[in-house]
Amino acid sequence: MNELSLSLQGRTMTIFDASHKVSAFKRKIDYWAQCTTKGKFECFPIMQAFLEENDEQASTNIVNEIIEHLKQLKNSFEQYFPADREVLLKDHEWVLNPFSVCMKPSSLSSSDYERLIDLTSDLILKSSFNSNAYAEFWLSLKDKSYEGLSEKAKTLFLPFATTYLCESGFSSYAATKTKYRNRLNVEPDLRLQLSKIKPDIAKLCQNKQPHTSH
Repeated sequence: MNELSLSLQGRTMTIFDASHKVSAFKRKIDYWAQCTTKGKFECFPIMQAFLEENDEQASTNIVNEIIEHLKQLKNSFEQYFPADREVLLKDHEWVLNPFSVCMKPSSLSSSDYERLIDLTSDLILKSSFNSNAYAEFWLSLKDKSYEGLSEKAKTLFLPFATTYLCESGFSSYAATKTKYRNRLNVEPDLRLQLSKIKPDIAKLCQNKQPHTSH
């Protein structure tokens, strides 16, 4: 769970990335339950080491407890991340790999699909897609012929997949505006802390006059 939580953090996390990671975790839960049913505990190294060290076998009650726990965990994930959302994202798989699309996605109009056909027939764009992340590819698409597709793709990147950005912003705010600086206008400092743009300190110093009288 901790590994999954950490993997969902980051500024560039999209709903596609989060969906894939959650889907993979659901499959892992099923795999763990299957292994437990067969009496194999290599998925749980601490438990396996304990059993081997003490030369014991897990009792039927313990096995049933583990299986029931995994079942409840899977149900909880199904409530938070229902399968219909995964089906909805499949309608937008053209964003992840437009060059693998063979049929018109239901999320695209006929004119958009025709533009997609033109795009996927361009070998230069295909080379650019293979050498860049899918988000960077759509963001860098400047050809006006594909502007509509690019805008549709961008709208799928904008929604926050997790609360990571909000939590990092709150953490920066709390670290800046302490009880000793409770009257500080934190907005300018917070903008610098949350921005990925690094200021050119040397250039800023050169442009600043050394004496206010001049």
